[in-house]
This record gives sequence, structure tokens and C-alpha cells, in this order.
Amino acid sequence: KLGKLYSEIMDDPREAAKHFELNLRLLDAEQVESQQTMDALLFLARYYKDPAHDRLDDAEVLCQRLHENYGADKEEVSALMKEIRSVKQRLLSTSRQGGVFSGFSSSGGPSGFT
Repeated sequence: KLGKLYSEIMDDPREAAKHFELNLRLLDAEQVESQQTMDALLFLARYYKDPAHDRLDDAEVLCQRLHENYGADKEEVSALMKEIRSVKQRLLSTSRQGGVFSGFSSSGGPSGFT
């Protein structure tokens, strides 16, 4: 409930994520499958989707769990998964492009070539 409070009323997603993570750990430890579990999974998947958090793989795993185990809106979860994969692909493309021009030696030529 604290996660929802920070998310919806306090508008503090970082603090909300901390509380949702804690609550999810507790619910998982007790093997509780509830609306609270689903809310935590959905919030965290959306939160982790932001590349700044460096948790895209976690976001994907949480979506898979929502898709397989809960009555979450399948279309919403599928759309979120698609967004996550799109962000991952975009980051992969960007990192590959950056690597193409970074392999120059101090002599001005490509490193590793003589």
C-alpha cells in the first residue's frame, strides 16, 4: 500500500519502487498471489522499463510472470513487453553504432591493424 501511496499521491516513483520491491519480496516469501502482487509486478515492470534504471531484463521477467500467472490485462502486458523489447533493441543498436568508430589507435588508424 505504501508503494501505491508514493506512486499515486506523492508522485515519487523511486520511493514507490522501493516499497513495491519490498512488498513483492514479502509476498513472494509467503507465496501469496494477490492483487497486491499483481500491482507490484506491473508497477515495477513499468518502472524498470526506463533504461536509466538499467533493469530492462528484470522488467521483461516481471512481464512474463504477469502474463503467465495473473489475470492482468493481457493486451496491456503484451504492449509493455513490446515496449521493453523495443527499448532493448534501440539500446543494442546504439551501442553497436558507437563501437564502429571507437576502435582507432593514437596513430589515427584502426587499432589492431598493421
